[in-house]
Amino acid sequence: MLIDTGDRLIPVEAKSGSTVAATVCDTINWWTSLPGNPNRGGVLAHGGDRSLDFKGVRVLPWFIGG
Repeated sequence: MLIDTGDRLIPVEAKSGSTVAATVCDTINWWTSLPGNPNRGGVLAHGGDRSLDFKGVRVLPWFIGG
């Protein structure tokens, strides 16, 4: 998914897994590395409970609550 903020596009990907594998951000990083694409970074929502920055991508749990 891409979120258009008006001045940039933010790539967002969702994964159901609760672990963050070494290749989990490859698709977002591939998209941001396309020639002529000024956008960097992105968000990955996952089924785990950890928040972290991984390979330039913000990794967040898709469910926050109690």
